[in-house]
Parts: sequence; C-alpha cells; structure tokens
Amino acid sequence: MWVSISSVAIAQSCSSGPNNSNFVFFNGCQSGTSYSLTGNYTITVGNNSTVKINGDVTINGTLTVDMLGSGSILEVISPYTLTATNITFSGSATGKNLIVDGPSAKIVVSNTLNFGGLNLDIDTNGTTGGSITAGSVTGGANTTCSSDGNCPTFHAGSCTGGGVCSGQGLPITLTSFSALSKSESIYLKWTTSSEINFNYFSVQKSGNGEVFDELTQVRGNGTTNEKHDYSFEDINPVLGRSYYRISSIDFDGFTETFPAVSVEYHGPKNFYISPNPADGGQVNAQLNFEETDSKASITIYDNTGSLVSKFATDGAGKISLDSQLRGGIYLARYTSSNFTGTVRFLVK
Repeated sequence: MWVSISSVAIAQSCSSGPNNSNFVFFNGCQSGTSYSLTGNYTITVGNNSTVKINGDVTINGTLTVDMLGSGSILEVISPYTLTATNITFSGSATGKNLIVDGPSAKIVVSNTLNFGGLNLDIDTNGTTGGSITAGSVTGGANTTCSSDGNCPTFHAGSCTGGGVCSGQGLPITLTSFSALSKSESIYLKWTTSSEINFNYFSVQKSGNGEVFDELTQVRGNGTTNEKHDYSFEDINPVLGRSYYRISSIDFDGFTETFPAVSVEYHGPKNFYISPNPADGGQVNAQLNFEETDSKASITIYDNTGSLVSKFATDGAGKISLDSQLRGGIYLARYTSSNFTGTVRFLVK
C-alpha cells in the first residue's frame, strides 16, 4: 500500500484506493471511503506529509507504513478504525507522527504491531480517547506517548522493550486457571498477579470447546499489583466433558479471552430450570445428559399441586408458556424412560 502526500495542494479530484500492493491517497482527501482488502500493502508517507485514515480500512494481511522523514504523519480519524493482521513501521520518522485522533479512533492489530525501532511519538491530537490494540508489540523501545498531549488507550498481549511498552499491557496478568470436578458441581478457580483498569471477568462454558455461553460475571479489583484469587462454582454441570474459559474486560471495554480448560463430570443425572427466578413468560429447561427418549415430557404445577401446563420435549430448549404465570412458586417435573426429576422455581 503506497501513499504519497505532498505538503503542496494537488490540483486534481479527491480520490483514494488500492492500486496493486499500494494504497493511494491524494492530499486533503476526506472521502471517508471504507476498504476491506486481502494481501500485503504498503503506505509510504513522504517527509512533511500527512496520511489521514478517515474511513474504515481493513487489511487481511501485513500493512507496512514507510515513514520517509521526521515530518511524516499517519493519522486515524474518529470514528474510524484501521485494522490489519500485522502492521510494521519502517523509515526514519521522528516526532509526533502517529495520531489516533478522537475518542472512537482505533488501530487494531490481531497479530504483531512492529514499531521497527523508530522514534515515534503517539498522540491523540489534543482529544481524549482513542485506542491501539495488538496481539503483541515489538520494536517499541524508542516509541513513546506524547509528552505534550494525550495518549490513546494502549493494549497489548505482550510488549517487548521499553518506550511505549513501559506501563502498558493487558488488563490482567493471569497466573493460573483450573477446573475441578466435584460430586455435584464443577469448581473453577483462578489467580491474577496484577490488574490494570480492570472491570470484570466473564465466565463461560461450552459443550464442544467452540461455542461458549456466559455463566456469570465476576467483579475485578480495578488497578492492583497484589495477588487476587477468584472462584466460581457451576452447580449445573453436564455429564461428560465440558469446557470452561474466562474473558477479562477492562473499563474501556477491551477484552482478552484466555485458553479454555476441559473437565470430565461423572455425577448424577439432573434437570434444572433457568432463569430461576423466571419472568413468567419463558423458561429454559435443561438436562445435564443426552436424552434418547423421544416421548420425554415436562409438566408444570402450581404450589397447590394443580396442573398448569404439559410439554413434549427433547430434553433441552426454551419453553414458551401458554399464558403468563403469576408470581409464586411452581414445580417442573421432567419424565422419561431414563430419568425423572422435579425442580422448584420461582416466578417474580
């Protein structure tokens, strides 16, 4: 992707777009055009020139930003996002030359952001907000946040060297995460050694290790360099193998998802209703085992023992009640040739 912008106005129509492996912008172009491209591209920014990204640009590949001089500037304008698999800076730029301008301006790099050892100065152009997110950062020893402005929020899975890496990182440092199978539950525990601007954990569960559902949220401890232990007990485990994972979410909304752990559960068969308490209009009936009886049913009774509803079921899924249940206590009875269970649930 090649961009050449002169400090002198160019007397031609405003246009921007990909041209083979280059990306061409003309001076002063404010088109706001968005692109999604696959391949490796290069932006070349001339000395005393500015490239403004004022449209969403996605590069499914490596984007090389070649800064030719101290006056070369790459600026991402809010509310747009520059996204790439990898971004590598090269050249000889120094000074305030990487600007994430505005509260919703973003640079997102799924793999590696390589600053190439340049003397880059990152700034938000006097605004508050903006963010840079990368899987890892290298070559940042000489890259710093602007001393006379605001620094964008910076997140990186790993950051080597000094410079911009100093004091930057993910919301938490996770030192352990484990799942223990108990007689009637799965006990999860994890430990952090540090937390930065950290809000909460999302605890998630999966039956196949691919599609996860959130079980609960666990509040974090903000900013701390002390060790903190966390735990959660899944009282509705599924027979056989299940997968659990946690995601950390900071106060800026940045999320990191950690690798899942698997655990085998060999406890008793069980049937349960969620949510409990329910709103009276819809409930989820779930089993912790695979049902093979096609004639299984769920019957709901009120607290006097009177029949309310009866449903045929495959053992799991949403049950839409025929009419809104009034507030009170109800019983749900699951019956099949394999298992019979009763659950008490509350309607608010």
